[in-house]
Amino acid sequence: MLSYVVLGIFVFLIISFMFVLFVELISSAADGEKRRKKLLEKQKERKIIAKRVQKYTDNYFDKYSRRL
Repeated sequence: MLSYVVLGIFVFLIISFMFVLFVELISSAADGEKRRKKLLEKQKERKIIAKRVQKYTDNYFDKYSRRL
């Protein structure tokens, strides 16, 4: 009888531990999704700020592609 009680407690602890891990997994996945969305929004804002008003001239890249 005592062995059934100990086994029941052990099984209960294992199930509760697995439940806690599952809840943590779900919450961390949700946090990661929120973080990803925030990063995408920030990157869009940065791209808008970083756009050049003037286009590059034809000889702009020539001075960097020349060998010394």
